[in-house]
Amino acid sequence: MYRLFGIFAILTLLCISSTSGHDINYQFTSISVAEGLSQSTAQSILLDKKGKLWIGTKNGLNFYTGQNLKIFKSHPNDRYSLPSNHIIHLTQDSLNDIWISTRQGMVRYDETHGNFIPFNHDIIYSSLCINGGVLFGSENRIYKYDYQKRSFKAVCINPKGATDSDITKYRVQRIIAVSQKEVLIVTRRDGIYILNYPNMQLKRFFSCPNNILQGACLASNGYIYLSFWGQGLFCYEKTGKLIKQYTSNNSGLTNNYVLDIISHSCCCSHPYLIYSVVINRTDNFFLVQLKKKINAVILINDSEYFVSIHCQGYLFVAVGYDRGL
Repeated sequence: MYRLFGIFAILTLLCISSTSGHDINYQFTSISVAEGLSQSTAQSILLDKKGKLWIGTKNGLNFYTGQNLKIFKSHPNDRYSLPSNHIIHLTQDSLNDIWISTRQGMVRYDETHGNFIPFNHDIIYSSLCINGGVLFGSENRIYKYDYQKRSFKAVCINPKGATDSDITKYRVQRIIAVSQKEVLIVTRRDGIYILNYPNMQLKRFFSCPNNILQGACLASNGYIYLSFWGQGLFCYEKTGKLIKQYTSNNSGLTNNYVLDIISHSCCCSHPYLIYSVVINRTDNFFLVQLKKKINAVILINDSEYFVSIHCQGYLFVAVGYDRGL
């Protein structure tokens, strides 16, 4: 995934009328190193169910209450500290536990004792809460954690493994729910698979352009939207049939580097595109053109998005600036 350096910002949507076409007002609040952030590269962000913000950077985990920042770091002599200061992915399960993936494996935060419980040595890049547990996506593997059994079960995308040169090809970038028993497994450069997670059976769905996947979402109209580095936006039917490729030549995209996509059911089920703060509507889908490039996004509302967090009215953005806002 393309990473950028800079200030972590919170973009609050104070006024939005996606159906009437009214202008959107913005309010920016920055959390930077000057305000106490442990490091300026925000790798992953999570708003927990208590309304607190977790910010994973390349040098520590930050816990923001709205007024204060608490920083968690790795300590070599403490096995219950973070295994690494390089945070990759953050998620919260349906039991309200916080999971933290680092360069040296994944841990779960023990709020009672204020420490971290080791669970897995793999790097986790994606996750999804399911009935009775959580799915985690790694390099060439999907793990299912069972709440009741307190154990993991894994399935490989390529059972034969991969060479050092192509190991990231099978990285699970996104896990997207499509039914009560099936999810889409979206890989970095090996297309899309369907996983029946009760029995952990995996099958190929369809292939994609051999380029780095940037964003993916399933809109409520059933279309699958994917973006690949430098190739714009691809729209597929659920059968895997390509409907259209949107580029700067045939749509309102100002460039072909779509870094992320968010499905917004209030906008006729068409996706927001996070790429390059101006909102416009073109070719039957909405574009969110951020004048500064984005590293990670969580859009929070009471409808469906690529990250399912419910707190109406906010867009949290980890932005990449070399010189600040």
